[in-house]
Amino acid sequence: MEKHIIAGFAGIGKTTLARKNKDVIDMEIRNYKYANWNPDYDLHKWYKKEHIINDNYLEKYLEAVKDEIENGNHKIVFIWVYDDVLEWLQSQNIEYTMAFWDINQEGIQDFLQERYTKRGNPQSWIDRVLAYLNEIYKYAEKNNVDSIILKKNENIEQILKEKLKWL
Repeated sequence: MEKHIIAGFAGIGKTTLARKNKDVIDMEIRNYKYANWNPDYDLHKWYKKEHIINDNYLEKYLEAVKDEIENGNHKIVFIWVYDDVLEWLQSQNIEYTMAFWDINQEGIQDFLQERYTKRGNPQSWIDRVLAYLNEIYKYAEKNNVDSIILKKNENIEQILKEKLKWL
């Protein structure tokens, strides 16, 4: 089975698609990173709690990603967009695609601000994520990474079905 590894940015529709399609998995980082993460939390509830970080969570996360890539039965594997994860993929010679928002589209910052606020993300998180979007864009350009660049009116499911025919 052909697998597609996608390092997907916040809010592109990874979790929504994974819930709808058995061939897709969202390798969410939170259950590895936080000792007190509960998938039943909504974001409003989660951000009101103290976050207790697990030791060696990144190593455990990468082991789980590698196991899914080698042994899992999902066609599309969404992973965390983070420098250490991307560098690990390159060190393992794992082909991947990055998916993120078009930083050059007019109004994208306002669109994402509203989207993340509606989801329940606190402003401090939103500010960090919006700044990180610029870093991810530069990373993809600098490293010539295969990329899916989404517009305000798109989500990852549309792109994977209509443009890439991966679903």
